[in-house]
Amino acid sequence: MPFKVFIVDDEPIIVKSLAHIINWQGLHCLVAGTAENGRQALEGIKAIEPDLVLSDIRMPVMNGLELLKEISQLPRRPKVILLSGYDEFEYAREGIKYDASDYILKPIDYDELEECLSRVVRELERLQKYRQEEFKRQIHDLLTLGTAEIDQNLRQGTFAAMVMEWDNNAEKQDAIWQWISERVEHNERESWFPFKLHPTELTIVYASQMANSSGIKQTLKQMASELSACCNELRIAVGKAVSEIDQLVESYGQAKEMLKAKPFLKATVITEEEFEEEFKSRNNPGDLIEKAVDYLDDHFYEDIGIEQVAGKIGLSVSYFSVLFKQQTGVTFLDYLTDQRVKHACYLLKNSNLKTNEIAGKVGYTDQRYFSQVFKKRVQMTPSEYRKSK
Repeated sequence: MPFKVFIVDDEPIIVKSLAHIINWQGLHCLVAGTAENGRQALEGIKAIEPDLVLSDIRMPVMNGLELLKEISQLPRRPKVILLSGYDEFEYAREGIKYDASDYILKPIDYDELEECLSRVVRELERLQKYRQEEFKRQIHDLLTLGTAEIDQNLRQGTFAAMVMEWDNNAEKQDAIWQWISERVEHNERESWFPFKLHPTELTIVYASQMANSSGIKQTLKQMASELSACCNELRIAVGKAVSEIDQLVESYGQAKEMLKAKPFLKATVITEEEFEEEFKSRNNPGDLIEKAVDYLDDHFYEDIGIEQVAGKIGLSVSYFSVLFKQQTGVTFLDYLTDQRVKHACYLLKNSNLKTNEIAGKVGYTDQRYFSQVFKKRVQMTPSEYRKSK
């Protein structure tokens, strides 16, 4: 995406000349807005957020130096090149104090201006690359550590994670990575970041500084479909789009969870919509998990596992695991453990049974393991719990 340029001058003919004589396309730029005075320009700059401002110094209402001072206070400051007459030379020098990138004397030498613009554009490119690398590092920390120090200006927008898995095949990995490298594009407002977080897994993060980025769901699905078409046996899941960078962990986690059920779903690419639709086609998910919970409540004291309960309601273990977590908010093992510990607490308070007897009555054949689980959940041993009551 080209850099956005905003031109400010109170002489329309100069604005027109700057907009059309300069080879903006060759500089990887486009003229995104113009204004005839500093006050009008400040409003436009706040709305458009250009990367570069080309401004005259002598203008009515608000001159270029005053505009530069206002720009220096903006959270997202563009580069500024000042245009000045010879008698305004000292003003131009003062502008450097407010981080003006350069100044050009009038009458404008367009070759000199293009050279100046080329230098500033190269600086913008270096800055953009640095920001992208830093942002990518921060996203990596967020996905792997669960937290990251991210600039406040980058926290809001639209974000989503797409996760794909493949067989442990080196050639396939190289092909996928090459495909991604050729297609992802970075700019100041919209980026695609590929991460190889596991040997046979690739995660692509979409990050946009635009809220409610239109068509993002379709764009992600389209990219996933193209990947799936070029690489056989590729398993792909697209997490939900979120509006805050911290929620990206949820999008990533959702994609990972959906991937677990991929072998048992018909869709080539799994999205939240396809996942829910698949649930509907296999009876109501709430009803299925309610049956599983009822069974657990009645049989928690038995030697049961997830395979047995999933089989009772006719689902594969992977599919059941994802569905159970989605419907109850906890994993199957956490729910079963909670039920067992809860009943153990009741028996410790209301019976004289020994610890090993209570362990057996709540589904544990190993008293030592039962005591370890109990202490982890209740923060005290069974004996300490009994005495505390």
